Amino acid sequence: CGWDPYVELINKKRTLVAIDFSYDSLKKVKDKTNRLCADANELPVKNESIDCVIATDELICSESVEPLKLISESYRVLRPGGLLILEYDTIWCLDTFWMLLDSYLGNRIGYKATKNQMIKLFKSSGSSTIKWGIPKSDVILETRLFTNTEIKSMLIKTG
Repeated sequence: CGWDPYVELINKKRTLVAIDFSYDSLKKVKDKTNRLCADANELPVKNESIDCVIATDELICSESVEPLKLISESYRVLRPGGLLILEYDTIWCLDTFWMLLDSYLGNRIGYKATKNQMIKLFKSSGSSTIKWGIPKSDVILETRLFTNTEIKSMLIKTG
């Protein structure tokens, strides 16, 4: 919740509750926002008490979150007619293309993904986990990439 590009979509008369498992990320949230350190797999929020749930790719693609559980929890806490905004990376996104290109250029851009990782990713028909680096950094991330069909299936399973 540290980066909040969706705040403008929310009616200003409503209270925004920022939930993150990291206190450091919560510190980045604007002062006027309520902050709650919690696990997205088990939200400490009453049933049908939230108008809008926003889960960005850092959340749904994280290894610590079970996507089906996150969507189920979102459904549980949303009021009838509530809005769920999911932002997630797909196998066919531009970032993935840059990782593929970089793997064939000998990691000159800096993503650090291997050719074998990228080949396996593009051959898979379902979600895949990939380790990659942030260019010009020593940080290595592990991200899950989904197909749109997988996300749609999870949404249908949870109602």
